[in-house]
Amino acid sequence: MTIGDFSRATLLSAKALRHYHRLGLLEPATVDPGTGYRTYGVEQVPDAQLIRHFRSLEMPLDVIGQLLRAEDAERTALIAAHLQRMEDRLAETRDAVTALRGLLASEGPTVVVRRTVEATPALVLRDVIALDDLGEWFAAAQAEIDEALTASGATPSGPLGGLWSSELILDEGGEVALFRPVAAADGLPGLRRVRYEVLPSATFAVATHRGPEATVAQVYAELGQHVARHETGLAGPVRESYLSGVPGVEGVTEIGWPIA
Repeated sequence: MTIGDFSRATLLSAKALRHYHRLGLLEPATVDPGTGYRTYGVEQVPDAQLIRHFRSLEMPLDVIGQLLRAEDAERTALIAAHLQRMEDRLAETRDAVTALRGLLASEGPTVVVRRTVEATPALVLRDVIALDDLGEWFAAAQAEIDEALTASGATPSGPLGGLWSSELILDEGGEVALFRPVAAADGLPGLRRVRYEVLPSATFAVATHRGPEATVAQVYAELGQHVARHETGLAGPVRESYLSGVPGVEGVTEIGWPIA
C-alpha cells in the first residue's frame, strides 16, 4: 500500500507514520533507498489501528510498543495498568471539580471555636512516614487499631482521631499517629504497634470540615488565618477527629490547631 492509501485506511497522517517509524513502532514494509518513499503491507493495518486507538486514550508510546510485542496475558496486564492510571486521573479531576464547586458554593467563613481537650486515654499507633504514603498508611493503621480494640476488650469513648506533625507537610514526611479514645484502663495490653497511652490535655482552635476530602484545604486555610490573627499557635501536631467517615471519603472532621 502507498503511504497515501495506508494513511487513508488507518486515519494516521504521514507525519504520524514517519514519527512511529523513527520510534520503531510501525516500520514500513519497504523504503525506497533513493527517494525515501515508504510503502506498507496490508497486514500492518491492524497494528496501525491499535496504535491510533491507544494514542487516543493517552497511552504512552513506549507502553504501546510493549503492547505490540506482548503475548495475550502481558497485553491484558498492560491495558489494565493503563486503565488504572486513567481512573486515577479521573478521580483527581473529580476531586478538583468538587473543590472548585465548594469554593463557588461556600456558605461563608468557617466557624472557629476555642476548646480545651482533657487528657485522653487512647489506643495509639505512632509512626514516621513519607507524605506520599499517608493514604496507604492510614488504612493499615486503622485496621491495626480496630484489631487491637477488639483484642484488648477496651471500651471506645470517642471517634477515631489523628495527630499530624507540621513536618509531614513542610518536609513531605514526619511523625504521625492514629488513635482511638477508650475508657481509662490501667495495664491495657497493646497489640503489635498499637499502645495504650494517655494523650495530654491541650487547647485547640477547632474548625469543622463537612464534605469530601477535596474541600478540606479551604478549612485548613481559614483555620490557619484565624490562628495567625487571633491566637498564639503552638508547634505541636494538628489533631483531627473523624466524627463521621475518614479521610478519602465524604464525612465530618473536626480539625484542632494547637494554641496557647
